[in-house]
Formats: sequence, structure tokens, C-alpha cells
Amino acid sequence: ARRGRLRLLACDAPGEHAWGGYERFFDLGHYAVNLRVPDIRSHWTRIIGGGAKPKSGPTHWVVEPGLEAWDSMSWDPDGTLLDVYTMSGRPDVFRDLEGHASELETIAIHVADADRSKAFYVALGYSIFFDRRIDDLGAFFHLPDGVVLRDVNLYKPELSGIGRIEIVQYEGLPGEPIGARARPPHRGIQSMSFECGDLLAAAAIVRDHGGALLTEPLELDLPGVGAARAFAATGPDGEMIELFQRTGR
Repeated sequence: ARRGRLRLLACDAPGEHAWGGYERFFDLGHYAVNLRVPDIRSHWTRIIGGGAKPKSGPTHWVVEPGLEAWDSMSWDPDGTLLDVYTMSGRPDVFRDLEGHASELETIAIHVADADRSKAFYVALGYSIFFDRRIDDLGAFFHLPDGVVLRDVNLYKPELSGIGRIEIVQYEGLPGEPIGARARPPHRGIQSMSFECGDLLAAAAIVRDHGGALLTEPLELDLPGVGAARAFAATGPDGEMIELFQRTGR
């Protein structure tokens, strides 16, 4: 697969988890890794038995008319938040898994301004899958009273349901970027990668929509990709992103 891959990084001297167990609701940036399974209710004991720490067990909610989810939240052995779920409806987006877990379907990002972040990723080529406020799952997300979750899900309808972006804003609870804590050797989601047809054009979009370039173009041998030219950059809330264009065959 060219999309939905998961790259694991280990440092000789691991640091602390950048998000401190995700009970710090004000930390902005990469928030969770989302995977889909055929039936989370039967997979839940397998996930916990495999070393995950439970946060919220399988819970049913209606995303929109004709689209429903059984959702769960747990922490993997390194403390990274996992959102593992089952979807029903929208076969144009969610293909049959044939008994297996999906590729990485979604990276969730906690943002200060959902509209600003939505504009940033739409400029990079995403479309809106859904945009809604969720006020009936506070216990599932372990949110303080009076805080509403704004959830914007972005996808590329011309491709598939994997490689999506989920923008999460806690309305009524301001956030702040965590900066260098979200860099190696600390643990957690470090970055997400975008393949570009025109690297310089993508870099201009990042600059023009609230992001920042951190490097000049670099010639790299990227794992799973091969020879490429790449930028390191940040999105509007300091989340690290990688933009690359293949240069090899």
C-alpha cells in the first residue's frame, strides 16, 4: 500500500510520552491513531490482551444518518492513544475488511481552531467527510463538564477511506502547542507524511495557510518509499508533517 502505512521509530534513550497520558486536555497536535476492525466488540479483549491499557470500551454512536460506529479508546504499550472502531454504512468509503484490521485509517489532531485547520488541510487537497459537534459522548472521551467536541473528518473521495485526517477541537477548553516535547526522543505520534506531485507547490500551500517549513528540500531514502525529495514542516497547531515527492523509480 502507498497509503495508510505506519512507521515505527525507536531511540536509544527513550524520553517521556509527549502528551503525558492524554489527560492533559489542553495539549495540541497529533492526538491519536485510528484503526478499523470488523467487530470491535469481539476485538476488544484481544486488544487489551495484547498489551493495550483501556480508556473507554466499545461504545455506539451515530456519526450521521446512515453512518454508525462502535468506537473504543485505549493506550498502546508506549502510551499512544488508539481509537479502534467498527463502522456500518457508507460502503463507498469503508470497504469490507474481510476479517482483518484496516491499514492506518486516520490520524487525529487536537487543534485550537477547527475552521483554521480545516482550511489548511483542504488546501492540501482533502475534502470534508463530515463536520459536527458531539455533545453526547463526554463520558466516552473523558471530557470535563460543559466541553463539546467539534469533530471534522477529512478524506480523499477519489482514493479510499484510509489516510484520512480527523480534526478535534474541545470547544470551551483552550489548548496550547507542546512544541519540542513532540519530537524525538520523546514518545508519541511524531509526524504524518504526505506524498506530493509538486513538492514546491505543496510547500507554498503550507506557508500560505498557517504552517511553517522547517527545512530546505532534502534528498532522502524514505522507508517504504525510496529516493525522494522532502520537507519537514508544521501545521497550524505545531503538528509535524512531512511532504515528499518521489525521485526514484
